[in-house]
Amino acid sequence: MTGFSYLNFDMQIQRAPEGGYRVHVEAPSGESIRAPFTMPFSDVELENFMLKAGPTRRGVRRADTAEMDTAKRFGEKLYAALFSADVRSALQSSLDQARRNGESGRGRVGVRVRLRLSEVPELSGVPWEYIYNPGLNRFLALSTETPLVRYLDMPERIRPLNVVAPLRVLVMITAPSDYPRLDVRQEWNNLNTAVAPLLEAGLLQLDLLETPTLTGLQRQLRRGDYHVFHFIGHGAFDRKAEDGLLLFEDDEGRGRPVSGQDLALLLHDHSPLRLAVLNACEGALSAADDPFAGVAQSLVQGGLPAVVAMQFEITDRAAIVFAHEFYRALSDGYPVDAAITEARKVLLTESRGAGLEWGTPVLYMRSPDGRIFDVQAPPQPVAQARPAVPEPAPQHTREPEPTPVVAAAVPVEAPAVPEGPTARPATEEAPTAATRTAEREVETRPAAAETARRKPNARVLGAVLVLAVLLVGGGVGAGLILAGGGNQTAPPAVTPTAQAGQVSANAEANYNSGVAAINDGDYDKAISELSEAIAGSPDYAEAYFYRAIAYRSNMMYNEAIADFTRTLELEPDSVYPYYERGLAYTYAGIATRAIEDFTRAIELQPNMIDAYYQRAGRYFDIGRYDDAITDFDKVIELNPGYGDSYFDRGRAYSSKADYEAAIEDFTLAINLDPNSAYYYYARGEAYRLLGDTESAIEDYRSVLEYADDDDSLREDAAQRLKVLGAEP
Repeated sequence: MTGFSYLNFDMQIQRAPEGGYRVHVEAPSGESIRAPFTMPFSDVELENFMLKAGPTRRGVRRADTAEMDTAKRFGEKLYAALFSADVRSALQSSLDQARRNGESGRGRVGVRVRLRLSEVPELSGVPWEYIYNPGLNRFLALSTETPLVRYLDMPERIRPLNVVAPLRVLVMITAPSDYPRLDVRQEWNNLNTAVAPLLEAGLLQLDLLETPTLTGLQRQLRRGDYHVFHFIGHGAFDRKAEDGLLLFEDDEGRGRPVSGQDLALLLHDHSPLRLAVLNACEGALSAADDPFAGVAQSLVQGGLPAVVAMQFEITDRAAIVFAHEFYRALSDGYPVDAAITEARKVLLTESRGAGLEWGTPVLYMRSPDGRIFDVQAPPQPVAQARPAVPEPAPQHTREPEPTPVVAAAVPVEAPAVPEGPTARPATEEAPTAATRTAEREVETRPAAAETARRKPNARVLGAVLVLAVLLVGGGVGAGLILAGGGNQTAPPAVTPTAQAGQVSANAEANYNSGVAAINDGDYDKAISELSEAIAGSPDYAEAYFYRAIAYRSNMMYNEAIADFTRTLELEPDSVYPYYERGLAYTYAGIATRAIEDFTRAIELQPNMIDAYYQRAGRYFDIGRYDDAITDFDKVIELNPGYGDSYFDRGRAYSSKADYEAAIEDFTLAINLDPNSAYYYYARGEAYRLLGDTESAIEDYRSVLEYADDDDSLREDAAQRLKVLGAEP
């Protein structure tokens, strides 16, 4: 996550008691100012400007000097009307305060202009995004130092949602037969083209709603968790209700108007959903009024933290540019208002014909700090498979863990597998902390877009099969895998709960068959066989444990957690069920419960390096960076040669805006693996945010040297070099 933060500069336009309007300003310093406000344009003048700001039907405009001069004159009049002398002074004082905060080590600090229009809805159609400050010689909305949002103050507190990439976007494209037809396929292709690099990098996932009806949307939201709702289609305006409408389809494919309030009721109950993007593609708006403004306000009032709506039609080219940079910035951890500002700047500079369309997107927000997501990036894809039996890391210092035992009638061969920090070569490329949890169960790292959802590979079940499928002295039914805890220097005594004779021969046979099926990757068969074993011997702890592993491998996390819990009821002091249940909670997105289990595993086995590592990752997920750093310190103490630990601790320091410490850690990681493009990129970002442009450029060039040709890091590094004015 970047070190962005903002001071809030609130501007509320109200009806004045004596008639007309006034603006009430609340500055970060505590200043409260009331000043008269008069719209500086007639309705005709406003309409003329809006026609110039929107795209032509040809879809091509030149961002020429005359257009920009027109926008500046328009925006300067808005600024003069809204920012009286006292208000301008308060804004300048706020900017000075933000700079001082930034210089004192608080990261990048700006001033967010929060425009409140709830008392004057008739002014929502004014394109405030073009406000131009002649003193600063810039449009406020084009600078991340002064983003402009339309703010609705709601009592419910908004917390950022912890998301392990990809951000999941549900796309709805409507083409009702009784309205001007939209090319659904082309619109879908346009959106995929816009975000293709993000899809390939595993930062974004697009799902198209196949049945674009209200019922179809409701059903799809029940099937999976989505973070963004992206609508492309027609809008209309209900003058009687004074509310905007979106045109969905009915069962016959005709238009069905859906009000913002009705849609808000549906979206409100989908708790992972934090953002809606309403895109009136070219030719889609059906009314002179701005229907999306009413819908956007209704969605925010209904509970969504943020809504982006287009106040004019938008050309295909501009929509592609906007979508790419906006979703890219969100994935980079930018607050939503900073993300939309980044997209505006690219629209202006690189859209090749967007004209003044950088002002078309409008942000309605109720999140006080703009942070609606806390996104953890996925690992970068690698070209080759990870070796099945990697060499141990240099300077391996971990003491041996106690070896649990499986009661088995027939030996099951256990493959050699990596165990996270204790067995990863220091030269292997680093995944991120939040996706580390999948490593224990994935033999070859998948493409980043699949990482968060891919089933684990049973041939490498991490600690489970390394630690588990052994016989005690070759005996049958002699012990239990679930002993744990205590001193790492010698395995603790095993207290069997399933003595020979207590487990039926049939149950034993089913158990052995189930474990073998896990090794073969046949999880359905494993679940079936282990369920038979449990039916024959209801207190068969090992069978519950391995069925939990099979459930988890099948992404049936609730069932896995239940079986790990039953295992612990039978063996309450066993370390591995706590650890493995912690992984199940991790996959299910329940970080706090995962932390509890990893903590208990550490209590039972104080030097369990994997538990420290996983707990550090979960602390990172929920923003407890100091706790994450403490756990990474412990991992490094136990294994100083594990480069990823330095890398991930550096990321935690970066999240605290402690870029000097982050650079030190990234450098240590690079010393262990001087060919890791990902390490260089992370250090380059830290240098850039610290203001050391020369060092950042050097690291971005190293990314181009070491990254594979198809690695998305190459594109990102090349883009950074371009922004910094350097040659690749």
